[in-house]
Amino acid sequence: MKKTFLSLMTLFLLIAISGNALGASCESCHSSRTPSGGWIYHPPVITLLHDPFYLPDTDVTVRLIITPASDYSISSLSGELGTIYGSLISTGPGTPGVDPQGNKYIDWTFTAGGVGESILIVDVDYTVYYKHKTPGTMDSASYFDRIETTVIVADLDLSISPGTLIFEKEREEKEIQLTATSDVTDIEVILHGSLEGLVTFSQPLVELSDGGSTTITVTVLNRTNIISFMTIKWLEGDVQREIKIEIVITDPGDGGGSDLLGEVGKYTGIAAAVLVLVGFFTGGTSRLKTIANKVFGSAKKRIDFHCALSFVTLILVAIHFATLFYGPFRNLIFQWEVILGEVAMLIMVIISLNGIFQKKFIKLLGFQNWRRVHAWGSYLITVLVSIHMLLYGSHFVWFRELIGY
Repeated sequence: MKKTFLSLMTLFLLIAISGNALGASCESCHSSRTPSGGWIYHPPVITLLHDPFYLPDTDVTVRLIITPASDYSISSLSGELGTIYGSLISTGPGTPGVDPQGNKYIDWTFTAGGVGESILIVDVDYTVYYKHKTPGTMDSASYFDRIETTVIVADLDLSISPGTLIFEKEREEKEIQLTATSDVTDIEVILHGSLEGLVTFSQPLVELSDGGSTTITVTVLNRTNIISFMTIKWLEGDVQREIKIEIVITDPGDGGGSDLLGEVGKYTGIAAAVLVLVGFFTGGTSRLKTIANKVFGSAKKRIDFHCALSFVTLILVAIHFATLFYGPFRNLIFQWEVILGEVAMLIMVIISLNGIFQKKFIKLLGFQNWRRVHAWGSYLITVLVSIHMLLYGSHFVWFRELIGY
């Protein structure tokens, strides 16, 4: 009865903490209203993808891609290629498609003419379908945007690909491949100031001989919505060359409000981490158990509290895993920082069964072996949860920046 009561109280507090996420009001998905009374939503990121430059008389592919936030989807996308300033020659109409992440795109192909810059202008029409938490009468809306990009045709000695990097997850990595077609020196990467603290990158080789290659690994540290660039410079003989690589970081958030699964998963994780630490110090293997006995009045009351706390912790961990697995982090379950949390959850299940069926396991293993399993399992859980929380928890970005992770 005590366990049930404590479980219900914990879940009640969790709901209260996550009230913003659980609310069905429009404010939970939209940050504010327009002057005319309409809701402002979290706009998608629309960009044109292509290599940083192309050799003369080669094929050029430019992709229009749209990446929405998590509280809506793109039900239709169309793009009309406007004026082309420069030497690119269009070879046909755009070809629509859907990438592996489910984002809609349109590809255009061109033939590169002479050396120079070409400016492409695209008029974009798209329809947004809102994933309302409560049924609404206005579930879709149409929008228009106009974007442009510059395609460079040049005969350079350093091939660089791709020209645009799109990041949709924290700690996501992308690679830029550099291949020399002649000797190049003084290769340098410069990050635009707007990306400081948001991304980090590995330094490439300073020089390459004909046919040599090197890779730049770019990692996003914090999710936000930004389109910026990094510059790659090098020398061809005595001539300075440079190319800009577009960096697109999208926050799969929810328009300034709270995503139900993401918020519940976050707060259950925080609550479970706190209870793991409390449970560790109130357990029978803790060196502080004598102090805990005095706090609770007796060893029996301490043990009853520890058992109830462990039961509630396991419930919170299960909710934490389920909400994030079926929510915004489904594609990240094999990232090693996340695997640490998953291993800790499995050990929690083993330790819980070890405690619930204590008499049977003591009879099977003997008291000392039973106690060792319980003790070392508790140590492992505490260590794994702490590392998981510090290296992946949304509230510990400051710690990862402090240690340069």
